[in-house]
Amino acid sequence: MSQFVLTFILLVSPLLLFGQQDATIIDKDPLCHQIDLAIKHIKADKEIKTGALRIDPLIRDGWNYEAFATEYVANKLNETKEELPSLEAELTGPLWKSLENKPYLSGTYVDLGCIKKEKNPNLILSKLDDESLLVHLTTKKLGNEGSSGQTYLFFFEDSKVKSVISSSWIE
Repeated sequence: MSQFVLTFILLVSPLLLFGQQDATIIDKDPLCHQIDLAIKHIKADKEIKTGALRIDPLIRDGWNYEAFATEYVANKLNETKEELPSLEAELTGPLWKSLENKPYLSGTYVDLGCIKKEKNPNLILSKLDDESLLVHLTTKKLGNEGSSGQTYLFFFEDSKVKSVISSSWIE
């Protein structure tokens, strides 16, 4: 009997996986490292009270990058913000276009060892490329009345934080 069950499982198991796609298109190891570096930086920021950080497992695909559009495009082109207007439109246009119209819920659920699925997340991650990570932190939530927090845009180079830009927000 047990031999029959084992044979049945071995024959049926490939059929269970047929047609399923792996939704994970993000390289997990560097992303976990970037998330760890970002969280260490946020916890070291003495100007904000973070409390417990609960990360949303949906990694947005560029949502809210427009908040730092000028800084992002300047960093991608290795230029300063002041030099951007003098650059050719063919060079900057595709980068500006990549930041437009990113819906809040567009993205990928990623099963990472560094992110636990928790209720009421207060930390939203967004990723547009391998060298940057946007972290949207809610520090105060007032129910239906509104909320506030801090948004960070991290730039990475050689597995280290190259620069960080932050901005507070309120809604």
